[in-house]
Amino acid sequence: MAHFTFQGKRPTQENLARIASMFGHMTHVISPGKFTVVSRTNDMEHRETYPFRVARHTASSTTLTFEDASALPELTLYKGDGFYLVRVGANFEYFSKVA
Repeated sequence: MAHFTFQGKRPTQENLARIASMFGHMTHVISPGKFTVVSRTNDMEHRETYPFRVARHTASSTTLTFEDASALPELTLYKGDGFYLVRVGANFEYFSKVA
């Protein structure tokens, strides 16, 4: 979180704390044309689904763009063995693959 930026801006300390609390509690569900983000905090679950298209891909990465660019910025998924990394702007996040 020391260098976390979102859409080119550094979040406030309050927002950084809120974002940090989501780490370890977020799941991505990727299905044809839909990218769903599920976040869990305490006993609450929040789910948002965004239509996407594949902008480009290689053997090890896929870049998604979203119909509503203000909802989610372009993101790139890098696959690994049992995990993947997500790059959004200058940020990288690590996710364990569960299915």
